[in-house]
Amino acid sequence: MVDPLAEVVTLLQPSASFSKIVGGAGRWRVRRAESGEPFYCVILEGTCRLDVDGYEPITLQTDDFVLIPSGFGRSMSSIAPPSSKDTVTAPVRLGDGEFRLGTQSGVPDVRFLIGHFLFGSPDAALLVSLLPQLVHIRGDKRLATLVQLVGDESRASRPARDVVLTRLLEVLLIEALRSSAGMAASQGLLRGLADERLAAAIRCMHEKPAHQWTVAQLANEAALSRSAFFDRFSRAVGVAPMEYLLAWRMAMAKNILLRKEGNVAEVAERVGYSSASAFSVAFARVVGVPPTRYASTSTSTSTSILTAPTPTSERRLERHAAPTSEPADAAALQDPALLRRLLRAKDRIDAASHEAWPLKRLAQISGVSEAHFARSFKRAFGLPPHRYLLTRRIEQATTLLRDTDLPITEIAFATGWESLGTFGRIFRDVTGRSPGELREAVQADTPPLALVPACVLKASERPDLTIAVSEKRRREAKATVRPSTKEKEAQ
Repeated sequence: MVDPLAEVVTLLQPSASFSKIVGGAGRWRVRRAESGEPFYCVILEGTCRLDVDGYEPITLQTDDFVLIPSGFGRSMSSIAPPSSKDTVTAPVRLGDGEFRLGTQSGVPDVRFLIGHFLFGSPDAALLVSLLPQLVHIRGDKRLATLVQLVGDESRASRPARDVVLTRLLEVLLIEALRSSAGMAASQGLLRGLADERLAAAIRCMHEKPAHQWTVAQLANEAALSRSAFFDRFSRAVGVAPMEYLLAWRMAMAKNILLRKEGNVAEVAERVGYSSASAFSVAFARVVGVPPTRYASTSTSTSTSILTAPTPTSERRLERHAAPTSEPADAAALQDPALLRRLLRAKDRIDAASHEAWPLKRLAQISGVSEAHFARSFKRAFGLPPHRYLLTRRIEQATTLLRDTDLPITEIAFATGWESLGTFGRIFRDVTGRSPGELREAVQADTPPLALVPACVLKASERPDLTIAVSEKRRREAKATVRPSTKEKEAQ
């Protein structure tokens, strides 16, 4: 039987980023802005308080486990936090390798292991959206043991370390997610799987993604009426049934394209589309680029905006840190920590340029003030944030105009514009041509297809030559046909 949860976790491709043991004593508070990195924490001993943006405060105690797949902004503090809400405590590294918050001497009131892991999937953002936004499991010693194993392995330098870490993290994720299954969980795949009737429909979608599912068919699998199934599924999973099916199909298609396991037509057939053109239109609408372009230009970089330094990210940092004509700017660009924060916001724009990206939101992702973010972004990339977003939208719209047959209105809305008029005006200002003029020019430059030879057309009108015809019918048919001139001469 297909296991939807295992399939999602496997496609996420988790890998360890870092982990550390932290102790707290006295009054303390630490704040972390939204990073996009999945965060986990297990309380080894004592109690503390966790505040996650958008959720009620949680009191954590020994053996409690917390998982935040989306890496929301959060703060942790002592049960009695500092009186001022603006007070933030900086962790201090002790001689034994642990970190201390608050009072550095004496026995800590609480000790916890925290860590981050990375999702290697290029479609991590889409897959993470299917999971609960917050997982809190109370007093599960199995999870505490798994987390300690992950921490020990990540700090060791033993053979096959990466393989062991990958498997441990997959087990940790699955164990944490299935332990949180139930109607008390937040909206997502886990809450849907906790409902036996919805789980039957979800398993069908994962088992046969190429099937032409309808809401009525899925409702029948769940033994519910169509309206009851639609409402129950939407409330539990957070999206409509067909939206979930589309998300899963696109995740599968991206994985197949990146693995080079077939051409567009073959991928379309495997994910439930009757033609390559229909699949290309749907793929471009969801992903933003046609499947052929995605396969040729995408890398395995995760869209969940990972910030751990890798050889690729270090090269990007070196490229963006090249000295400029202004000494002050060059000094600012040589700060690797600031550059990684800026790249985090830039990658968010690249991954979802159709979304609204006000300066405040980008500054929060980077963890700096709005003014500092605007200045640093322009110094690093040569364009202000809003101008960079505009450029990305124009590039995406140009690709869709050139490579798809989507109506211009749909392209405008798919690339983040609020109206067709605004899109057309700005597109002309930037490119010098209207969207319609650009599409006409591309079509005019495309060489026409060669004429099909008449013999090929004639052959296409004939019956399939592989069809068997009885000898008796062939002779009867031959008797009704007048002989040709050559046949008469031969007679």
